[in-house]
Amino acid sequence: MRDFIFKFLITLIFIVFLGLPNTSESAGADFSVTLIPQNPTPGSTVTAKLKSLHFDVDRASITWSVDGKVLSKGIGKDVINFSAPAFGKKSTVSASVTTVEGDFGSDSVVLVGNDLDLLWEAITTTPFSYKGRSLPSLQSQVKVTAIPYLFKNGSMLKSSDLIYEWSLNFKKDKSASGAGKDYFIFQTKDQDDYTISLKVSSRTNDIVFEKGIILPLGSMKPRILLYKDHPLEGPRYEEALKGSVEVDSEISLRAEPFFFSRNNISFDWKMNRNSILPDEAPNILKLKVPEGERGESSIALNVKNNFNVLQFANTALKIIFGNN
Repeated sequence: MRDFIFKFLITLIFIVFLGLPNTSESAGADFSVTLIPQNPTPGSTVTAKLKSLHFDVDRASITWSVDGKVLSKGIGKDVINFSAPAFGKKSTVSASVTTVEGDFGSDSVVLVGNDLDLLWEAITTTPFSYKGRSLPSLQSQVKVTAIPYLFKNGSMLKSSDLIYEWSLNFKKDKSASGAGKDYFIFQTKDQDDYTISLKVSSRTNDIVFEKGIILPLGSMKPRILLYKDHPLEGPRYEEALKGSVEVDSEISLRAEPFFFSRNNISFDWKMNRNSILPDEAPNILKLKVPEGERGESSIALNVKNNFNVLQFANTALKIIFGNN
C-alpha cells in the first residue's frame, strides 16, 4: 500500500510539472532603445542604441526608421546616428527586431525639439562700461539663469508655468526649486569646480528636459586697475595705467575693482608710504603738481572687502611730474 501511494505521488508531481508553462520562451523580442544624449539639442547628432538581455542582438535582424523612413537595416545593426528635430518639431525613432529564433518585437522613442540655455554671471563688481562677464572670486555669489525652450503640441510653454529643480554638485536645492523659479544663486566656498544642473518639467510632468554646466573657479581672484579720469570725457577705460605715468600739472586716478562682492569695499591710498585721503569718491584720487617742482612719487592702493578677508587686491603706480 505504501509503495502504491509513493508511486502515485511521484506520477502526480510529474504530471503537474509537465503542465507548467515554459518561462524560458518569449512571446516576442523584448528590448529597449537608449538615446545618447538623453536630452539632445535641436539639430545635434543623436545616437540610438538597442539593448536586450533576452536575445543575442548580434544575430538579430534589426531595422531602424525615423519618421517612417528606414535609415538602417541588417544583422546586428544595434546602433544608428541621426539628427535631433528642430525647435518645436517632433521625430519618432523606431526599431524592429526579428531574433534568430524567429521572435519579433518593436519599440519607438518620440523626440521633441526642446532646449535649455543656462547663463551665469557672478554678482561681483565691474566698471559700468565693462563688456565682459562678471567673474566669481572666493566667497562671491554666482547667479545662473535658465531660458527654457520646451514645446507641447507645437507651442512653446511659458517659463513661468514650468517646474524648476536646481542641483549644486549633484545635490538638489529644495529651497531654490519650484514653479517659476528660473534662476539659482549660490556662493562659492573654495577654488574647486562647481556643477550646476537643472531639470525643467511641465506641470503635468509629461515634458521634461535636463541640462547642466560646470563652472571652474580655478585661480580667479579680485583685481584692481587704475585709469585716467578726464574731467570732461570721463574715465579712459581703453587703457589701464601700469608702471609709471608722466604728469604735467595734474591727474585724476580712478580705481576700478574687478570681481569683488558688491558690498563694503574700502580703498586705502598711499603716497610715498603715507596715507592719503581722496577729496571726493573713495576710488578717485586727484593729484596736482606743485608749481615749479619736479620729481617722482609712488602711489600705492590696497583694496579689500571688509566683510570678506579673502577678497583683496593691490596695485602701484609711479608718478613722474614736472618735466615740462
